[in-house]
Amino acid sequence: MYFKKRVRFAFLLGLFIQNFIFGQQQLTPPGMFLDNMKKSGAQQLKSIAPTETEPLEAAIDPEKYIIGPGDLFQINIWGAVSEEHQVRVSPENKMVIPNVGEIAFNSLILNQAKKEIEQAIVNRYKRAQISISLVGLRKFRVFVSGAVRNPGSVVVNANTRVSEVIEAVGGFKTPLNVQQFTQQTLLETPSAEESVVKTSQVTQDEMTMANPASKRNILLHRQDGQFINVDLLLAMEGGDQSANPYLLDGDVVFVPNLQAEIGQVAIWGAVRNPGEFEYRNGDNLHNLILLGHGFTIDADKSHMEIVRFEADYRSTRTIKINLADSTVDPKMIMLLPDDRIYIRRIPQYHTKAQVIVRGEVKYPGEYYIIDGQTTLAQVVEQAGGYTGQASLAEASLIRKSVEDVEDPEFERLKKMTVEEMTEQERNYFKIKSREKAGSLGIDFIRLFLLKDKSADVPLLDRDEINIPPIGRTIAVSGQVVRPGLITFVSGQTFRYYVEKAGGYSWNARKSHIRVIRSQTGEWLKPNGDTEIYLGDTIFVPERPERDYWALFKDFMQIAYQIATIGLVLNQALK
Repeated sequence: MYFKKRVRFAFLLGLFIQNFIFGQQQLTPPGMFLDNMKKSGAQQLKSIAPTETEPLEAAIDPEKYIIGPGDLFQINIWGAVSEEHQVRVSPENKMVIPNVGEIAFNSLILNQAKKEIEQAIVNRYKRAQISISLVGLRKFRVFVSGAVRNPGSVVVNANTRVSEVIEAVGGFKTPLNVQQFTQQTLLETPSAEESVVKTSQVTQDEMTMANPASKRNILLHRQDGQFINVDLLLAMEGGDQSANPYLLDGDVVFVPNLQAEIGQVAIWGAVRNPGEFEYRNGDNLHNLILLGHGFTIDADKSHMEIVRFEADYRSTRTIKINLADSTVDPKMIMLLPDDRIYIRRIPQYHTKAQVIVRGEVKYPGEYYIIDGQTTLAQVVEQAGGYTGQASLAEASLIRKSVEDVEDPEFERLKKMTVEEMTEQERNYFKIKSREKAGSLGIDFIRLFLLKDKSADVPLLDRDEINIPPIGRTIAVSGQVVRPGLITFVSGQTFRYYVEKAGGYSWNARKSHIRVIRSQTGEWLKPNGDTEIYLGDTIFVPERPERDYWALFKDFMQIAYQIATIGLVLNQALK
């Protein structure tokens, strides 16, 4: 007796382990195995291993998915019996459930099909608990024709959209770049996978490939005779996936050529993707706004216009649209071929004006201004005022709005050599080259030290205020013994700094010394009383080399000519 119990225990243990190992794929509710073992006569049916999961873009919508031949269901029944079945819909659109019977489907959606299956099982097992799941999508063939690269049939599943099947046949036809040569024609194909083809003639089939494919007037022909217009441009650019439907058994997809010359609709102005788009029968304003990627934030929706051709095909009329009115639905505003939509922008919408302060202020950085109203003194005050190290004599205000304005004459002269310029052009070019672009002649000393408000100026957007630190030197350059920076001493003239630089070199041209003011960039011819200010530059030019023998010859030639003229005049007077 003891031996029989041990054998029975080992047998039950073996069955338990076997069920535990293989039961991972059986979807059996916890504890059901022991319950089923206790029930005598209970039928045990092994389930089929689920098929490989198909990649889905989202969960199947049971209110939209239509059941068809090849769909695979997982059916679990427990209670009075324990049964698990994987049942596939037959080519006749029927399902046979063991111990239950046959169920016929006729274009049912998933929810309806589940109800039919559940009702059939309940009729067989009164108190059964039921779980029904769609675990495998059917596969079928659809045919793709028209302006695609490789027309033909493609195997898809019921979760495949039109865009995917077109991609599967190589995508849309795109224009070929056809170049005619004397003896050969070079065809540059748009596919990187194809090589360049050289041929002496272009066939008619190859010439038709020059026409691009339509992306908005694709026809989907259903098996029941229904025609559906597919708009892949609206789906891809506008995000409206209802224009890119799922495929069903027996579908045929036809892609026509694009009619590029006429039949376009356009949207211009305050949209994110303005341009022209292919017209689709039944187009409305809402579709075109989607293709334009929606309004920009400054769009004036109350002032929209549709320019439309009249019945004579030449004259036009303008239709005013006010989408700011909540009663106006853009989906109800139908478009016609070659309509043009214009959307205005709100003038000066959220105008942002700011200036930047650099240098010797307490808080350098960007500051908000009211364009044309906030003044220089107000911004410097906002920046905490200038520091004790600020050089107001060298401070500057740069107006970027002026700097951006191109001087066409100066740009023209920059492309010329000095020899090509007239004397007047050379003078103009020299003066413009010395100017600091956009620099305003502001006297910071008079404004901030002398508190003269008449020196204050209103600021404009992108103005730059530069207040450099106090320098301790002035520059002496050119023909001096030791050119470079010299320590600044207030009240001294240029002669003092030339002396500190070691004096003039042997070839200095003393009569042409110039002082370049740091604040204005002005070139001055100094005299003995000209004071040098902090940051100024003293320039001592080089004396030009002269050929005295050539000068002597020129002088003698001129003297000879004068003497000859005098002699002639003297003889004429006699």
